[in-house]
Amino acid sequence: MLLFMNLGCQDCINTLLLIINNEDIVRSSTIILILPDTPPQLASFVEKYYLLDKTKILIDPEYACFSEFQVSNTPTTFVYSKEHEFIQKILGEFSLTTLNKYLRY
Repeated sequence: MLLFMNLGCQDCINTLLLIINNEDIVRSSTIILILPDTPPQLASFVEKYYLLDKTKILIDPEYACFSEFQVSNTPTTFVYSKEHEFIQKILGEFSLTTLNKYLRY
């Protein structure tokens, strides 16, 4: 799962917390956060939510990944199967019901 977000976006933070506070999702998925924020900006946020224990983080200050995946709004989530096949792109916040529907693949 790829989650494009930024720290200035409360919807992004809500989406992230929905994902990382669900032990089943954390245990069964690889969660990659893609953020334009700098390491100093991220440090306390990462520590506060134990993100290094639950996610992988890609810092993208030049927005190269955002551009490659054609992401212009955050949060944007890409869900992939365990075989790395694209399943769904979700724009904005979503419910666990919505996410679980796609994670069944």
